[in-house]
Amino acid sequence: MTIPTIIGLELLRLGIYVDVLFIIISTLFLFFGFLKFLDFNTKKTQIKEISYLKLKKLEIFIWFIITILTVIEFMVYIFILPITQLTIFLINGACFAFFVLNIYTLTLINDLKKSISEDKDLLLKHLKIYIFYECLQNLIFFGIIISISLFLTYIFQIFYFFNMYVFQKIIIFF
Repeated sequence: MTIPTIIGLELLRLGIYVDVLFIIISTLFLFFGFLKFLDFNTKKTQIKEISYLKLKKLEIFIWFIITILTVIEFMVYIFILPITQLTIFLINGACFAFFVLNIYTLTLINDLKKSISEDKDLLLKHLKIYIFYECLQNLIFFGIIISISLFLTYIFQIFYFFNMYVFQKIIIFF
């Protein structure tokens, strides 16, 4: 059990509502911090290359799960609202946050690629990592572009409706 889990259980015992996803995300952040600490220490000490690769892969997996759960946590509160233009804007914001958080996943995969490229035997075994990196890079790039374009479309729609409202008031006034 970790500290966020214990605190969450104690708060539940006291009758205070605690979101379970928030406890899970906090626990994963602590675990990810511990993995980064291990990664920092393994750079200074000599450790088997296979153990180091497993540690790096686990870091990538944990960070990816953190990004997914963070967006799910955000989406849970969005779907409580009625579907309006603001809800669509918030969903777009959640998607944008997912893509921006996954930029760090690309950094982690790039570090893994660097450690793999030093050994020719590992390079052939882990060719899927290179393919996954390229696909994820394209997905994040186009996802960010689409999210920004949806933000701009939403903003232009707001200004268009506002200008039409002002235009109607001006016509009525005259």
